[in-house]
Amino acid sequence: MKPDTTRNITIEKILVWIAALVVLAVLMQGAYYFVNNAWLSITFPNTMDYGEGPIVNQAVRLARFQNIYPNDFNQPPYTVTNYPPVFVAVQVPFVWIFGTQFWYGRLISTLAILLAAASAGLIIHTLTGNKLASVITALALLGIPYVVEWGATNRVDSLGLGLSLAGLMVIVRHPEQRGKRILGAVLMVLAAYTKQMYAFCAPFAAFVWLLREPPRKKAWELFGWVAGLGLGIFGLLTLVTRGGFYNQLITANNNAYYWDTTRFYMDEVTGAFWFYLLIGAVLLLSIFFKSTRHKVWWLVAPYFAATLVISLAIGKDGSYINYLFELSAAFALLAGLWVWAADHYFPRQKWLPALFLLVLILPINRANQLTEERYLSRVRDRVSQEFDIQRLFSKVQSYNGLILFDEYMGFLPLMDREIYFQPFERKMLADDGTWNESQFVQEIRDQKFDAIIIYYPQWALGERGRWTQAQAEAIREYYIEGPTYAGGTIFIPREEWMQFDIEFNDCPICGTTTN
Repeated sequence: MKPDTTRNITIEKILVWIAALVVLAVLMQGAYYFVNNAWLSITFPNTMDYGEGPIVNQAVRLARFQNIYPNDFNQPPYTVTNYPPVFVAVQVPFVWIFGTQFWYGRLISTLAILLAAASAGLIIHTLTGNKLASVITALALLGIPYVVEWGATNRVDSLGLGLSLAGLMVIVRHPEQRGKRILGAVLMVLAAYTKQMYAFCAPFAAFVWLLREPPRKKAWELFGWVAGLGLGIFGLLTLVTRGGFYNQLITANNNAYYWDTTRFYMDEVTGAFWFYLLIGAVLLLSIFFKSTRHKVWWLVAPYFAATLVISLAIGKDGSYINYLFELSAAFALLAGLWVWAADHYFPRQKWLPALFLLVLILPINRANQLTEERYLSRVRDRVSQEFDIQRLFSKVQSYNGLILFDEYMGFLPLMDREIYFQPFERKMLADDGTWNESQFVQEIRDQKFDAIIIYYPQWALGERGRWTQAQAEAIREYYIEGPTYAGGTIFIPREEWMQFDIEFNDCPICGTTTN
């Protein structure tokens, strides 16, 4: 007489569904953080971040058919365009319709993250056929702290990730269709022309994945399309801008590298995401065991390895958690892979899927904790200062001449004025000898500017701050400190009748202290 296994199978299925519901509930917490931050960002009317101002300024200039890649660093305006043009080009129609605003760039970034999450989920579903694993993959990406904080910012990173993963997804879903492979290559090139770093991970993973089985010419064809389009566009843009595109993207990006920054984030990633790193390490080591090299291995393993390499760029001065976006996507893919692995490698152990799901709660919950501890405050703090920021904005509108900003330079395009000077980018150029700042420093001494607004929380001070020592000294000598709103201190030209013995304790510009 055969044993009745119906009851046992039913209990095991129930356990799997209970575990799945618990995991999805924890994932939804991270997704809520992302959606809430995105809403706060999109509805916030002013600049959220130092880098948003230059992006909006570039979009406005491009909308007016101006060259955003000048080839001469020594002529004003003293601006720098660090990134390729796709993200600002996408905003041009919005500039024409709505004028200068921040919300549409943030909306584009938010939609791009949703595209990235959906693409990652579809990649896992295509490779494994596991619907639960694909849903967990998509939600896991939304809940990674770095994506929660930075995903809705009006910066290039989110669109780059969305296009990159969309290109990878198209190739994985339609590897036999030449037209779809070309479409995938085009999307990857667009990602690279949104931000340069996206030229590596997804194309590399797609290349390795296509090499896994004949005809292997598909992989080389993909390489040819990506390399050919990428180099062709680079050459064309460099030619059209008379070398400006090359100078702005390559020469002006030669920033200093700090291993201390890299170690800080390595410690954070290791502490918070050790489980995903362990899964990834096992995945990479399984190259020595042919039986474990499922088709999903050929995609996720090279993508994970590539993201580990590219994330080291976070030590570059001026980099932030946006340099961990592709590593975050790799973690999401590994989460989906973990859910699928129980059924695939242990088909007879019907209770294992529930256990695998419950184990996944640990890294997801740790990600949520890290978000709460460290990566919710930036957006919420800026939103909470809206009244004071508006006061500062109203104040600077009264100045009719040139104004210099650092953090709040996004005010200028909102006032229909072009940015004249980007302090951090120009400090990098001055530090490596690419730009001679003497002409600009003389402009400060000549009191060419009606006001200079300096943002000086502690992290913006010192030698790694946004202003050179020569600029700081000129401002201190020829300008006098005025009121502060939302961390932005207004400096106005010093007149002859003003005292010259004012003490600048904890100098907001250069990080020095006078006794």
